[in-house]
Amino acid sequence: MAGAKESWNAQRFPDDYDAIMAIAPTNLRTHQYAGQVWYVQAVTNNPASWIPFEKFPAIKDAALAACDAIDGVQDGLIENSRRCSFDPAALLCSGADDLACLTSPQVEAIKKIYTGASNPRTGKQIFPGLERGSELAGWNIIAICGTAPDLQLCTGPTDPTLQAIEGTDFFRYFVFNDPNWNLHG
Repeated sequence: MAGAKESWNAQRFPDDYDAIMAIAPTNLRTHQYAGQVWYVQAVTNNPASWIPFEKFPAIKDAALAACDAIDGVQDGLIENSRRCSFDPAALLCSGADDLACLTSPQVEAIKKIYTGASNPRTGKQIFPGLERGSELAGWNIIAICGTAPDLQLCTGPTDPTLQAIEGTDFFRYFVFNDPNWNLHG
C-alpha cells in the first residue's frame, strides 16, 4: 500500500509500479482539520447560512444540470468537476424560502464550501473545497451530528457536526491547548 512518498514516486516513475491501491486520500492532517472547520464555519458562523440536508438534492440536481453535458455525454455524471462552473446563485430564492431554492447566506456558504479553506493572510489554498455534484455523497458529514452510534441529521447550526467535533477538537487540544477554544472565535 502506497503512502504519500510512494504516491509521489509513482507519479514521477510510473513504470516502476505494477499497481497502486488508493483507498483514501493522503492529506496533511492539519490542513484537513482546517478544511473541516472551514466547511462548518461556512454554514454556522451566520445562523442564516445553515443549509438543511433536505436542500442538498436540489443543489446536486442543479449542479448536474449545469455540468453533466460538459464531457459531451448526458449520463447523470459530472466527469470532471473541475471544469464545472455551476454557480449556486442560480438557486437563489425569488420568493419564500423552500427546499428547491437557497437564501443569499446559503448561496455564500456553498461558494465557500466549493472554494475550500484558504489562508486569510496569503489567500493560498489550505484544503480543497468539496466538488460540485458531490452534495449527496460528501456533504452529509456537514449535516450529520453526534458521535457513533448516535448519529443523526443535524437540525440547525448549533448542533455539533462530526466535522465540527473532529476539527474543533484538533485545534482545541493540539494547536491551542485550550479546552474552551471554539471554531467561532
